[in-house]
Amino acid sequence: MLNALRKAAGSWVAKILFVLLIISFAAWGIGDFLRPSADEAVAEGGGSKISPEEYRSAFNRELDRLRQRFGPNLTQELAVQLGLADQVLSQLVEQHLHSLEAHDLGVRIGDDVVVQWIMSQEGFQDAAGRFDRDRFHEALAINGMTEEGFVALLRGDLLRRQVANAVTAGVAVPASLAEAIYLHRQELRTAEILFFPASAAGPVPDPSEADLAAYYEGNKERYSAPEYRSVTAVLLRPEDVAAEIAVPDDRLREAYQNRLAEFQTSETRDVSQILFANEAEAKAAYEKLRAGETFDAVAAEAKDAQRTDIGPVKRGDLFPESVEAAAFALSAPGITEPVQSPLGWHILRVASITPASTKPFDAVRDQLRGELAHEEAGETLLELSNQLEDTLAGGATLDEAAQKLNLKLLKIPAMDRSGRDEAGLAIPDLPGGPTFLTAAFETYQGELSRLTETPDGGYFILRVDAVKPSQVRPLEAVRDRVLAEWRTEQARKLALAEAETIAERVRGGATLAAEAEAHDLQTQTTPPFTRQTNSPAERLPADLVAKLFAAAPGDVAVGQMPDGAIVARLAEIKPADPAADSEQIAALRSDLTQRMQSDFLAQYDAALQKKYGVTVNQTALQRMF
Repeated sequence: MLNALRKAAGSWVAKILFVLLIISFAAWGIGDFLRPSADEAVAEGGGSKISPEEYRSAFNRELDRLRQRFGPNLTQELAVQLGLADQVLSQLVEQHLHSLEAHDLGVRIGDDVVVQWIMSQEGFQDAAGRFDRDRFHEALAINGMTEEGFVALLRGDLLRRQVANAVTAGVAVPASLAEAIYLHRQELRTAEILFFPASAAGPVPDPSEADLAAYYEGNKERYSAPEYRSVTAVLLRPEDVAAEIAVPDDRLREAYQNRLAEFQTSETRDVSQILFANEAEAKAAYEKLRAGETFDAVAAEAKDAQRTDIGPVKRGDLFPESVEAAAFALSAPGITEPVQSPLGWHILRVASITPASTKPFDAVRDQLRGELAHEEAGETLLELSNQLEDTLAGGATLDEAAQKLNLKLLKIPAMDRSGRDEAGLAIPDLPGGPTFLTAAFETYQGELSRLTETPDGGYFILRVDAVKPSQVRPLEAVRDRVLAEWRTEQARKLALAEAETIAERVRGGATLAAEAEAHDLQTQTTPPFTRQTNSPAERLPADLVAKLFAAAPGDVAVGQMPDGAIVARLAEIKPADPAADSEQIAALRSDLTQRMQSDFLAQYDAALQKKYGVTVNQTALQRMF
């Protein structure tokens, strides 16, 4: 049906109909329905407007920049979900407000300032440090900008920087404050600790039904089953079609000749060298080699020489050419005479030679047949996909279309968003991977997804047959898990209670070592730690670190871990030494100053928004996405 429509679209009758449709659309104003008009601002304030075109351009620039870092899989939809749309709008509003304020203050940026900035950028300069207009224009072309557009953007940016710099010019963190924060952050403490594992807390009694039910009710969210979907899909896979495609032998031989370089392996040689500073030392070493001394022994005796095991190399891998020529001049493994290069004098040892080889046609026949059949399968699949769409458009169900076109039908009784069944097992060989899962969970029950191409060149279309909403599993279905987790929590509580008892005895005069020995455990002394320490290796949870930094030497504190509890006695306090770390204090002061300047700018921007009355057109924004 779709093919018939495509053919009909080319007739003179269809062209007349299209002209009439275009005229009617123009009369009814379909353009305003599809997109925001040029006069419909995305945001405005103080008489300045952000047009849809300006917003779209800024959004696309930022999206392109992020794709350079995170790859092409960062789609527009995903970027919007991650907040890029709001971020770009916030930046544009800030720019417009600063421009308005600069205009009201009479701030201007002269042409000489713009020119000086452009000519000072390294990216626009040649090797001699001179401004290179060709490089400048090349950079503009890469970013899709004209010179006039770039200058306008730069002038605006410099203007806004001048306003922002005026706001933050006097903002700086005092050196005394940076030093005080450094002293607080870098103070070190050491503790003697005893870890009391939950496994040492003794047997946990069996819970009553009431205890188990109460624990289950208090932690129901842990036992929720995910949403499951029952899916039927039609698969068009390259391997299914390729298996039926016969590739003539002459095509295989032609492909073999065209791709012969792929099946050839260059000769390689395993090379080592001794590099000497002068010819006399190299020749003396060579004479020793000729007299029967080993390469390793000569290399060890040469005090001022450098021995290097280069490893397997082929022609073109060695530098310089004179060294490579000597290594490949040997007809068999052996030692070369001293060879001069700009680096010095080389003696090379070729330990082994692997000759060049070529895989015969018969060895790669099956590989070529599979690859050529896979290529042809792509064209066949495209035609099949068109036939499938036409069949479905003609009213056939997914099952009927699959039967008519002899296509593979996949039925999945239950699948969650991660591609697992109700037993928690991964469903094998899902076509399209994450794409298939996304389609399955974005399609309404009883409806078809769109025909989607998979990364391997295949296609799939699916129907959601049933949806089983997420629900909490009943206690009886998860009883074993609930019981195990209840026991674990009770063991942790017993360990914590025993740790508190030990802490009280240590506070009363007992030693931590004696308490450890009584429980057949061992103490250990931590490495010095700071307030930011939360290291599982040191078994110091964050709440225990906070207690120890509020303690005096000799004080005892208790903390809890997932698998037990810790009793800790503060052993030593080591104050930080600002005089020994002036660079870190300077870096800390710089960081704090930047943060304070950012806070000042945020308050300044809030005041400008209030002054100029910024409004955002959410409807225009929604139309753009």
